[in-house]
Amino acid sequence: MSRRNLRGRKSRRGRKGRKGRKGPKSRKGRKSRRGRKVRPRRRRTRKGRRKVNEFFKLMLGAKAAGKKEFKYKGKKYKAKKTKTGMIVYKKA
Repeated sequence: MSRRNLRGRKSRRGRKGRKGRKGPKSRKGRKSRRGRKVRPRRRRTRKGRRKVNEFFKLMLGAKAAGKKEFKYKGKKYKAKKTKTGMIVYKKA
């Protein structure tokens, strides 16, 4: 290859002494990270807990008592065990 063909490409000469390093050794011309200030993120504060609806109140009460069924708005809900061992209530 002639010199003319090497103009746009990176030269392979002088790479022996630069193992594992990228760029110049001095920090001149680089942006320092020391001067940057990072604002702490604000955390949202909860204003109390959301109320549990009536169905869930009855369901959690039935679970705690170990009941096999409970009634809500005239409908029966029966306990069923899933593959993972979790107890869920389905309409009967």
